[in-house]
Amino acid sequence: MTISGGHRAARAAVIASAVLLVWHGAYGQKAEAPKHRLPAELRNQCGVCHACPTPTKTDPCLIVCPRVKESTGRHTPADGPGLMLMSSMTRQYGPVPFNHRAHAQMAEMSGGCYGCHHYNDTALNILPCKTCHPAERKRENVNLPDLKGAYHRQCLDCHRQWSGSPDCKSCHLEKSPGKTASQILEGYARGSKDHPPVAAPSKKVYTTREQDGTVVAFHHTDHAGRFGLSCVTCHRNEGCISCHDRRPEEARKRTAASAERDFDALHARCSSCHAEEKCETCHTAKEKGPFDHGQRTGWALRPYHAGLACSACHRTAGTFTGLKNECTGCHRNFASGTFNHAVTGLKLDEVHGGIDCADCHPGKAFGKPPSCAGCHQDKAYPAFKPGKKTGP
Repeated sequence: MTISGGHRAARAAVIASAVLLVWHGAYGQKAEAPKHRLPAELRNQCGVCHACPTPTKTDPCLIVCPRVKESTGRHTPADGPGLMLMSSMTRQYGPVPFNHRAHAQMAEMSGGCYGCHHYNDTALNILPCKTCHPAERKRENVNLPDLKGAYHRQCLDCHRQWSGSPDCKSCHLEKSPGKTASQILEGYARGSKDHPPVAAPSKKVYTTREQDGTVVAFHHTDHAGRFGLSCVTCHRNEGCISCHDRRPEEARKRTAASAERDFDALHARCSSCHAEEKCETCHTAKEKGPFDHGQRTGWALRPYHAGLACSACHRTAGTFTGLKNECTGCHRNFASGTFNHAVTGLKLDEVHGGIDCADCHPGKAFGKPPSCAGCHQDKAYPAFKPGKKTGP
């Protein structure tokens, strides 16, 4: 029987494989458990989880957990439980009493319910952590934290700030053999309180070291009311320390000194919207008043437009770019002769009611006072009015 070259090569490969297996079984070490494996698209990309190039056990420099956002519906603190006991992973320590309602009342400062409950089913039911996070530490995909890791990553950032260096007993109770969950919570509930309502300030005035503008006046009412920004737009990923700093005085000074030198950190909240603004827009020699559309843009919103919400003209939420001051910019079907001039606070008389808008508003600059010079050499607005006032 003649064996072709191809068959000889295949046969040799099979024999070599068999010999390798025998050698490994006789002399090699025992087969290791399969190593943790990230999805192919995330392998060798440490930056997915770590903010620094050389993470260590003592300083892992973990970033905010990358998540795929899914809707959690619209829930309020009253929808969830009050005081609950987290006891699914009690080994060395006892369970953790968790005041869910107090945390939920302040969750808007850090992303709402989504901050902790970032996945749910199609019926918008809030799912517990263990639905997605396995209790086993050894797993194929380390991109998904195990249950213990998920619990601690949610809590430790705030509690590390809150108490400086929290030990396990700052959250975990001592083990109480024989006690039910109700009995454990009964004593703890006496000191459990709701978070009091937080009254938003109307404004905050900061003093800076800028030579040409030492004062920055931030009108909170404008941003939260007039501009329609939610709390989390500015107060994102903040912990209790933002309002309740219980750290030693020395630690506070170090943080303040570090922040004072960090230009980007000082301006982070404002620059997300005002990145293209000049410094003197905010930094002034004396306190600046609330937002005035006429002063800021040259287009006074009176009397008709004054009652409109910003979104009526600025259609993209949170974006207030300059608009053309032509009526057709908002009023798509506007045509000469169809506009009721009385809504501006001035009802035109018979003579002026039939002329073209541009005769009184050269260049269609409707944000500026009208000009009479095109027809009248001896008259000027506002001493002369081409009609009767109907408003302020």
